Amino acid sequence: MPIQQVLRLRYNDYQALAEELQKLFPDSTYSVEIEMGQFILTLPRELDEDEIASIDSKQRHYQRQATRRRGRKLASED
Repeated sequence: MPIQQVLRLRYNDYQALAEELQKLFPDSTYSVEIEMGQFILTLPRELDEDEIASIDSKQRHYQRQATRRRGRKLASED
């Protein structure tokens, strides 16, 4: 019987989550809903802590575009 599990990830990268779930449950049916920044999963079994950590590590990290520092230059930096 399928179970529901709520999953919070550092970055809400649905594609990375879907790829990892496909690897874990290749022949099973599962569903993913997103509600208020959390994934609500309906799975054949509950994910364990190691599987969750692995999924979280695969999330794509957002990177800042700008590398310019903000603020004023101090007199001692001349």
